[in-house]
Amino acid sequence: MGTAADRGAPLGTRTLTAEGRRGEVRFFLQRVAGGLYVEREEIPRRGLRTQQSVQFTDAEHFRRWCDNDPIRFEHPLLHVSLKRDADDLWGSLEGGDGNSGS
Repeated sequence: MGTAADRGAPLGTRTLTAEGRRGEVRFFLQRVAGGLYVEREEIPRRGLRTQQSVQFTDAEHFRRWCDNDPIRFEHPLLHVSLKRDADDLWGSLEGGDGNSGS
């Protein structure tokens, strides 16, 4: 089990992945004019692949969504990285004025 972040991605995007005993989880984050676009994909070893796409207009709603994701128990490092990378993207949206929170 491990986590990986794609630091070679274009400016304003992040891709994070974790693989565990059940399969793989991927998050794609992209800074957009209206806020933050997020794709969450679960790729189980057996069964159906699930993909969710959401656009957030503020950091607080994203944090609540992220904190309610059960992935925080199976992949706590991914959960922390997801919130940190999103905070970086929110900060770049807000002009780096420190309102991105933690």
